Amino acid sequence: MKYTFSLTRSIPLTLGLFFILTSTTALAQSNYKMANESGLRYRTFTYYYNNAAKLPVEYSKTEEYIIKKGIDTLTMRSERVKKNGKVKRNSRPMRYIYNENGEMKRVDGLNKKNGEVQWYTLLSYDANGRQQEVVSYDKMDVQTLKQVYLQRDSARKDRLFYKIDKSGDTITKVIVGGIDTNTLVSEDYYYFKGKLKYTWHNEYYPNKSSKRCTFYTKGKEKYVWDYQCKEEGVEIRKHKDTSKVCVSKELDQDSILTSTYHTVQANGMLEKVTIKTNKYYQRLYYKRMVGADDVMQSEETYHYATDGKTLLNSEVTYYAKNDIANIRVKAYDENGDETKNSIANYKKGVLYSRYTTNYEYDMDSRPTKCISTSSKDGSQLIDYYRYN
Repeated sequence: MKYTFSLTRSIPLTLGLFFILTSTTALAQSNYKMANESGLRYRTFTYYYNNAAKLPVEYSKTEEYIIKKGIDTLTMRSERVKKNGKVKRNSRPMRYIYNENGEMKRVDGLNKKNGEVQWYTLLSYDANGRQQEVVSYDKMDVQTLKQVYLQRDSARKDRLFYKIDKSGDTITKVIVGGIDTNTLVSEDYYYFKGKLKYTWHNEYYPNKSSKRCTFYTKGKEKYVWDYQCKEEGVEIRKHKDTSKVCVSKELDQDSILTSTYHTVQANGMLEKVTIKTNKYYQRLYYKRMVGADDVMQSEETYHYATDGKTLLNSEVTYYAKNDIANIRVKAYDENGDETKNSIANYKKGVLYSRYTTNYEYDMDSRPTKCISTSSKDGSQLIDYYRYN
């Protein structure tokens, strides 16, 4: 069964086509630089620390895992060991401190030799658990960077993100405006060092789906995104410095949604992305191909428990010149605990080496060591965990 529905919001191509909930629509994109500039208004924190620690759990269950295991403070260090047992390189120790919700509230960068704090970062969250403020300090407690992200709420129709440097000056500020219900227009702004650098003028249809976005740099029109598309299979006339993305969707009897994205870049390059999701909006499959001959770039498969939401295993494959380059496999039990983690590397499609990851645990079933071993030469990457 094929069907269509309207675009509910504008999302840049660089944030991933798999997040777009549209059917027959189009994004007038340009080359990489244009797509990169479009994404500026959606970028926020420089670092997302909450999953920084390498814990053997499925990502969405990280906070639940931290609470369950009673982890308040975790210190980690890593070292790369040669096949002869000699340490080739070790990394700076990091200390992660969590709040009662399993969210990271502080990160310390420690000295390799004496363990003293060299810098630290404090994190805070809004009522919905979304990262809201990240403030970094040096070892003398001098603030070096402050990042703030304010979501829309009943009192604020705009989304606001800004960075302040150690001098107290605003480095960047991004405002993503809400839709004016009378004019069906919104404005987004990007400021750099106090000066307006980019503006996005967004127009919408009465149903709030995107109609057009005009991008300005220093007050001059530079690009236009036109959200209109002909039927799938009909080539769209190319415009200079733009490309078109046509999206079609098909729902089968098992409620699996297959979304297909056909792109013609400004330079004539063809791209095809296929995504399958279940009725719980969980991704089942992803594939990206380029060129008239459908040269494979990447492929992903995901399997879930009977609830359709609990991820049990994933396999991600990357290709180089249509040959497999590497395959990463992860598996979890129904509690989200990791049961398998391996990476296989290939040269010209032939298996070259495989890294297999194993953990050692303490009496409270918390990891004390993570060991990734190469099948090629026996070298290892070892992560050490210390609690409280």
